[in-house]
Amino acid sequence: MGGKKKGPTDEEKAASAAKKAAEQKARAEVAIFKAARDDDVKRVEAAVAKGASVDAVTGDYDHTVMHRAAAYNALRVIKYLHSQGAKLDTPDASKEKLTPLQTAKKIALSADAAALIEALVEGRNVDGMFGGDADDSDGDDSDGGEGAAAAKPKAEAASSSAAPPAEGAAAAAESGAPAAAAA
Repeated sequence: MGGKKKGPTDEEKAASAAKKAAEQKARAEVAIFKAARDDDVKRVEAAVAKGASVDAVTGDYDHTVMHRAAAYNALRVIKYLHSQGAKLDTPDASKEKLTPLQTAKKIALSADAAALIEALVEGRNVDGMFGGDADDSDGDDSDGGEGAAAAKPKAEAASSSAAPPAEGAAAAAESGAPAAAAA
């Protein structure tokens, strides 16, 4: 009866550890979406190491990380996610139920993301496609085309749910994106 306070029980310790792990995973999943938008493979890898799933889903329209990468023409991240087993055919929760390929085609930032995802879906070798590879995360835009850095301002102007094709074509024309990507 010395009034000595007992430490946390095993159940309390387990609950605390589980809560910390869930918080870390939540932060990692926020980070993976930002990194996908920025085409930053190293940050995507770090987020995965901290518990983020390559098939994580965000609350807005239930887009996956692959949807985000496709929307922002993040070619290096698309290749990396695919190499880690990310699904290419998951529909989002929009009324159109868009896959990442359909998202890339609809947003019309560039035909590159759509062509890359299409090649991956078909099982074609994508090594060297667009001049870069999945490890090329230094941001030097060595993909020979319009890189994520150039595409980001256009993507931010696009709706997260993807503009309807007619609006996508108008946005592509205004932004200088290839007209074929808007189709």
